[in-house]
Amino acid sequence: YSSSLPPFNKYAPIKIPSSYTAASTRHFSSNASSDDSPLSQPRESMHYDVVIVGGGPAGLASAIRLKQLSAQKGIDLSVCVLEKGSE
Repeated sequence: YSSSLPPFNKYAPIKIPSSYTAASTRHFSSNASSDDSPLSQPRESMHYDVVIVGGGPAGLASAIRLKQLSAQKGIDLSVCVLEKGSE
């Protein structure tokens, strides 16, 4: 197997196109102002000690075990399990 790609070097610098900026603003329409944009509206936030992504067997078992261990140690640990909804 031969590849025309150069060998991968994890220490090589990444070249970012000049069109990318760190503080770019994206609007959903051409006449959207910053006040009526859905992204500028305040959001509710919740803080957790542990967030587990995936509500499958491993995710649920991890959450249960974390809560069991924290109860044994007398630590109040907040655990959140995130699962995508069905489509």
